[in-house]
Amino acid sequence: MIAKYLLMSFLMLINLSAIGQSPESHYESGMVKLQLGDFQGAITYYSKAIELDRTFVNAYVRLSEAHVALGDYRSAVRDVTSVIELEPANFKAYYNRGCFKTELEDSFGAVHDFGKVIEINPSYLPGYYNRGLALTRLKQYGNAIKDFSIVIELDGRNPMGYYGRGVARVLSGGIYSLESGCLDLSKAGELGDDKAYEVIKQYCK
Repeated sequence: MIAKYLLMSFLMLINLSAIGQSPESHYESGMVKLQLGDFQGAITYYSKAIELDRTFVNAYVRLSEAHVALGDYRSAVRDVTSVIELEPANFKAYYNRGCFKTELEDSFGAVHDFGKVIEINPSYLPGYYNRGLALTRLKQYGNAIKDFSIVIELDGRNPMGYYGRGVARVLSGGIYSLESGCLDLSKAGELGDDKAYEVIKQYCK
């Protein structure tokens, strides 16, 4: 009887130990660390969760958040790339990777990722806006203006579309582009984007 009891206790300890080492338990520990601002600790736990389950999508997502909090955008790109490999239709993963590439000044890569966002979810406004910004940085003003115009079509009360299109038009050169760009910037200001007036002061005199 005693031997049977000891065996059951031993098996229970093994089960508890296994639970403590599960991907989910490491993930939850990572969440606690993330909320406490211990980003390196969070990375350690999320990495352990992934070691135990290479298909743990949420662990990759949270791992990217912890890397971004530490300014490590290169690692964050790798994290969300793993998400995309597991979920090719995850437009938010493409969006995040485009944002991370923007921080790394990889504008061509960002344009590609934001394009995938739009391909998967054509009504996702931030995809057009951020692709427009990347195109502006690449001096592809015509395509940038098209993206910002779509932002305005999707939400005419959103100042970002007018601001982005105004900047692209102003930078593209030409008197007609300057006038229309300044009008866009003025509209952005009317809708609450105060930084539009700083651009107006510089270019619309």
